[in-house]
Amino acid sequence: EVMSRVRDLMMMLDRNGEVLQMNASARHALGYGISDALRFPVERIIPGVRLPAGDSAVECDAVMLSAGGERIPVQLTMNPRFNQDGDLIGYIITAYDMRARLAFELQNVERQLAEERHQDQSQLYRMVLERSRLGFLHMDASQRILPEHCRACAVFFGIETLTGLDFSDVVLASWEAEERAQVRTMIDNLFREERTWKIEALLKLLPTSVTTNGRLISLQYEFTEPSTSSGNRTLLVILEDRTETVRQESKLGLDNARLSMVVNMLLHREAFLEFLDEYRGWFSIAQKTCQAGGKNPLELIQDMYRNIHTFKGGFLRYGMRLSASRLMQYETLLAGLIARVPTVDDLRMAMAQCEPEAWISEDMQTLRDTVGEELLDARARVEIDRADLERIVTDVEACIRRSSSDPEALRGMLY
Repeated sequence: EVMSRVRDLMMMLDRNGEVLQMNASARHALGYGISDALRFPVERIIPGVRLPAGDSAVECDAVMLSAGGERIPVQLTMNPRFNQDGDLIGYIITAYDMRARLAFELQNVERQLAEERHQDQSQLYRMVLERSRLGFLHMDASQRILPEHCRACAVFFGIETLTGLDFSDVVLASWEAEERAQVRTMIDNLFREERTWKIEALLKLLPTSVTTNGRLISLQYEFTEPSTSSGNRTLLVILEDRTETVRQESKLGLDNARLSMVVNMLLHREAFLEFLDEYRGWFSIAQKTCQAGGKNPLELIQDMYRNIHTFKGGFLRYGMRLSASRLMQYETLLAGLIARVPTVDDLRMAMAQCEPEAWISEDMQTLRDTVGEELLDARARVEIDRADLERIVTDVEACIRRSSSDPEALRGMLY
């Protein structure tokens, strides 16, 4: 139902990257009927695609192939999907069809060319990019920055005059000297190359982003027609400050994780509170066992490791990823002690660093701030009337609509 209401192209994949489902927009654009069997690798539709290796969404430009072989330029957002135990179960790919946007941009460029055909190409690039608030600069085969660069570049790199400076020394100043030398070699090869396919391949190897002065700057490259009296080609570099965009995406991901945790707790309140009591009581029992003796340090630490591993899975099940991450760090410590056969001093050190309440404090504070103390008290009787429930549903639905990451898990938990 969610996929059917999305206007962008959307596909659901299994963990192996096979297509399980498409929404109506994707079927229409790619030429697949409702009765067509899917269950084929996503590479058939998106050649060369790399699915996310971690737990974060990945955005990129790509080309999709329709059933009839048509190439469709798109912007992809790929979100991994996990079950309540934190195991990867598949992916959701959302694709924005760029054809209309590219056609519109092409019309604008053609109109500007007609109106200003007395200007050479470098001047036109400057006009368009200055208006779009992007940065740009040119370099020739010497890799020195030419006078045709915009004011934004000076702001990005904190240098008033860039003309005549080495491109790698300015843009890649934070990189190691060896890495900058590798980029210079690739650019040298670009200017020597005449074959179009080889030029395109080399352009894809150049850096796509740099961090400078606390900014995340994305980089795109284009060869321009000769615009100098010598008739030499120049390499145009388009720069965009992505700092705020990435910050907003990161904030949205955190908000989504908090919402997931709160919904999980509300749905399974009694079981969650029982689990929390068991977790809090475990450390007291562990302390008494260690003080009583009777077991050697290896057996005690192995018991602690098994319990920590179990509780980590429980916190993941309730969406408390920060708490689970803290337990995982302690779990890694215990694993290292077990591997070397721990001593009594190792056991004391492990007990001293065991802080169950501190590990969950941030997630618990988020729950208190969101649902209040009463819902976290197992003795309290909580009643929610129909009007309150409908208001909560409306609020969560609004969060789902604003979210750029996978909304289906939240919607499923809500209902």
